Amino acid sequence: MRDKFLTNEYFDCRIKEEGEIFSLLENGGCRDQSMLAESMLGFIRLRYASISGIEELKITYNRFLEILYSSEKCFQKAMKTERPITLTNVRFVSSAIVFGECLGVSQSELTTMAKCIPAGKDQLVDRLLSHYQADRKISTDLTEKAKYKQLVAILDMEDKKQQAKKLKIYLDQWPNKLGIRAPDGVRPLHETPTYDGYWCYEAAAVVIVSDIDDESFKDHEFYPSELMSWRKE
Repeated sequence: MRDKFLTNEYFDCRIKEEGEIFSLLENGGCRDQSMLAESMLGFIRLRYASISGIEELKITYNRFLEILYSSEKCFQKAMKTERPITLTNVRFVSSAIVFGECLGVSQSELTTMAKCIPAGKDQLVDRLLSHYQADRKISTDLTEKAKYKQLVAILDMEDKKQQAKKLKIYLDQWPNKLGIRAPDGVRPLHETPTYDGYWCYEAAAVVIVSDIDDESFKDHEFYPSELMSWRKE
């Protein structure tokens, strides 16, 4: 097990539930394709948290790309007929970048992936994806500012050593940023039904697009160290 908080049985159960959701959505309409892409990426995070190997994750990621491409076609159709589909969640985009890079997906495919995600909706999303899509429209709006404004500031830095130093601090603060409000106060994320690991894919995505040396924090508890090591290999 890569995750140290819950058992393999928990992740087996969650993966089974995700599979049932896929079977319900795969024959749905355009909006369901968008939901399916988001669910598939969550499925990949679940598999990484358990014991899945790199080859199994590659197969699942390629399936995710197929669904995302279909979702993008539906998005173009939805623009004319209904409220547009959006896939602009920071965690979604960060996970897509990190797993794609670390599983050896080609840069051309990652560029196509970036173009499938609507631009001009979130500043951090657009900044990350502009690494693959140079002419991408950058939004001035930042969702979840308390959680992500530090990452935008790190992207703005020119000193690589300072970027690494600030990312280490950000990872130290990560548990506090993940608190979920419950009737009895804040409870740990692994006590919620949507837990798929504590790894900060957002920080890893910043490392990738800014070409930051992660040597000083590569073994951090909340950094996806094994996944990022696959990229180097």
